[in-house]
Amino acid sequence: MSSRRILDDLSGYDFEDVMMDVYRNLGYENVRNPGKSGDEGRDILMEKDGRTYVVECKHMAKVGRPKVQKLHSAVSTYPNDATGILVTTGRFTKQAREYVEKVNNGDSVLELTNGKDLREMGEEIGLDLYSGKIEVLCDEVVDFPTERDKAERRVKDKFSDIRNFNAEDIDDITLNAELLPSLHVRVSTNATFETTVGVIHRVDERDEITIKADRKGPEFDDGTISDIVAQSMMARTGTVELDEEKSSQVFDSFELKRYGKTETEYKDEIKEFIKDSYEETVTYTGDNNVTYSKDCRPRNSDVSVESITPVYVPFLSTQTEIKNYSYKEDFYVSTDGDKIDRDEVHNCVHCGLDIPGINLTFCENCGSINCLLHTRMERVEEEPICTGCSKTERFFLRKRHFYNQENLEKFRKEFEERPLPEKMLENKPLIAISLMAMLLPFLI
Repeated sequence: MSSRRILDDLSGYDFEDVMMDVYRNLGYENVRNPGKSGDEGRDILMEKDGRTYVVECKHMAKVGRPKVQKLHSAVSTYPNDATGILVTTGRFTKQAREYVEKVNNGDSVLELTNGKDLREMGEEIGLDLYSGKIEVLCDEVVDFPTERDKAERRVKDKFSDIRNFNAEDIDDITLNAELLPSLHVRVSTNATFETTVGVIHRVDERDEITIKADRKGPEFDDGTISDIVAQSMMARTGTVELDEEKSSQVFDSFELKRYGKTETEYKDEIKEFIKDSYEETVTYTGDNNVTYSKDCRPRNSDVSVESITPVYVPFLSTQTEIKNYSYKEDFYVSTDGDKIDRDEVHNCVHCGLDIPGINLTFCENCGSINCLLHTRMERVEEEPICTGCSKTERFFLRKRHFYNQENLEKFRKEFEERPLPEKMLENKPLIAISLMAMLLPFLI
């Protein structure tokens, strides 16, 4: 399939825009359009491995020697050592190729990229030459557990602050994993707005944006996903290579959510978002001393998407079975600590109470996790027990809690054999109140 078949429909500016995407996906950095005013043949500027590249785009069937000479002149006048790249949807004449060979003389001063080269470059980065759109190609995932025991350890750690509980005793954990598609975007905006009185407004900003990129459509995120993605970009070991087959073996269920749109379509959405963000109505005074208002909204050419980095964010839905109870916990996996989305581990099973700083206690009898209001000491074993499962009976007017009927009967028999003074010790608060009541007349 000929690359010209599709690219013929593009305007010159659109072709430059597509080439910026192509080079960015090939690993070039700081890919940008220097602007139309005084560009001196520099449609695109970019860097790679410490070298600057000056790119001239020609959307035409045949490119001759004069176009190559113009690019050579632009490269020669560039402040730093640079390589010039002339890219076209068509082909180069023999004279153009001979000129490049002569100029280079063993160096890399000029490079030529024709329609055939474009097709090969497109295949490498996922550029659909039929639609002219670049697909999202992603094989990186945020700090993802690639072994079952490591994934289970993340769950067990959630129980670490529950009193009277040993997380190592957990042996029934269900792990369901989803990989959520996201994009980390660096974008620059450089817009100047002028009227007859001169410049009335400027925008010169660089932004980093995170996009939730599943099939529901792009959502510009400034919450949990954004934090996780930004942290992973900062961390040198923030991501690992995705292994779908191995991940499917690690988890009870595994789903790789697909990117909902092409990278090209996301880039269009990004530009609209940026243009909306920096749109501003400016009031200024004209030469006739009359006040005017102008809507200053950046144009597409004012916004340069410098990088689009796709990365999957892991989301784990877990269920832990402990005796009579199931605890569900959902969390996003992050390099700087997992972000909880749902937490049933730290809610009292009886009242749902979860007060930061207040410890919860595990009941070994039934497997429940309880707040202080629903935790008692078992009378025989002297271990915590919840009010939901305990067997109770009053001894010397005080309610006592037991693991089971057997413990209750054992204590009842023992209590009956005690002398009265020892029986009274089962209700020390009552004894204290009685003594105070007896002494009160003497204290008044």
